[in-house]
Parts: sequence; structure tokens; C-alpha cells
Amino acid sequence: MINMAENYNRRRESRNELRFHFYWALERGERNNAINIGNQIVQMDKELKELYAQYQFYKTRGTYPLKKI
Repeated sequence: MINMAENYNRRRESRNELRFHFYWALERGERNNAINIGNQIVQMDKELKELYAQYQFYKTRGTYPLKKI
């Protein structure tokens, strides 16, 4: 469970860095770069949401379901 929390926090920090670069690209007029970074932020949000759901599931049941491949 500690690894899950560390992974979540690491990804959250990465998302914050992406946000910084997103606004920096907008300030510099690099629209395409900002769009690419924005897409990465959206993907990161999905990953964070999934990690949080896994954590909640693990917290209540002591294990989490495996993904289908």
C-alpha cells in the first residue's frame, strides 16, 4: 500500500510539473506544445483517478483487482 501511495504522489508531482510547462508554453505562444502538454495532463488525470480507485479498493478489501489484458 505504501508503494501505491508513493506512485500516486510521484504522478501527482509530475502532473504539477506538466501544468507549469503548459502555462509556460501558453505564455511563450507555443500553442502546439501547450496542446500536447494539455493532452498529457488529461492522460495523467485518468491515471491518477485509476490509481486512487485501486487504492480505495485495496484499503477496503486488502487487495485490488487485476486488469484484463
